[in-house]
Amino acid sequence: MLIHRLVIVAVAVSLNAGAAFATPLTGNYSVSEQYSSSNGGPTITQNLASPFSMNLTPGTQTSPTNFFTASPVGQTSWNWSTWQYQYNCFGPGCSGQTETDTLTLTFSNLSILGVTIPTFTETAVFTAKYSGSELSCAVGDGKSPSSGETDCLVWTGASNTYDGSTTLFKSLGSLNPALAGQSLDIFLYNATDWNITPKIGFELVSNQVQVPEPATLGLMGAGLFGLVMLRRRRAAYMMVSSDHV
Repeated sequence: MLIHRLVIVAVAVSLNAGAAFATPLTGNYSVSEQYSSSNGGPTITQNLASPFSMNLTPGTQTSPTNFFTASPVGQTSWNWSTWQYQYNCFGPGCSGQTETDTLTLTFSNLSILGVTIPTFTETAVFTAKYSGSELSCAVGDGKSPSSGETDCLVWTGASNTYDGSTTLFKSLGSLNPALAGQSLDIFLYNATDWNITPKIGFELVSNQVQVPEPATLGLMGAGLFGLVMLRRRRAAYMMVSSDHV
């Protein structure tokens, strides 16, 4: 009975040891505007710390996390037709009460599994419409008004919709042959609302057969040894029983 219990424990622990393994990811990022806020572009506030650190479970995508916030900047003027103050876009990115800018995201010092991914960038289009009909990229989001102030942030490669997204694929095997078949995937999500907060997600993806760690191999060996001993004891018991018949 004792051997039987040890077998169950050893096999269960060996099977679960790999699932509990977490891999740390660290790195830095920055977001820059085509036009600074003093020239009509949005102000940028970081929500995810930089540098950042998080633990990834291989094969499991992290929950979308608030990345940064882009807030439109406008000038206040008096509207004589409505007898109210209103915001207006300004600067070189302004055309017909719509501000359009390109945001550039830069990742640096991304480190995982002992390798550092070279610096790379991704872009997004920021559009803020200060009056008039709703922007097409905001339609259906359930929070933008059908008229008035609406805006969107749409990543390069994503559909021009509020729920679009794009995935950045970074091969780890190209940096270290021992990591062949593994990659870091970065998910960037579009966003809407007047103060836009796009989200980000990560996943460590592996297409190779996982090699058990030494401790896991030891547990599996103990489990297999216990199974062999248990089977021998049963065989011996059957022989003794048949001799007494």
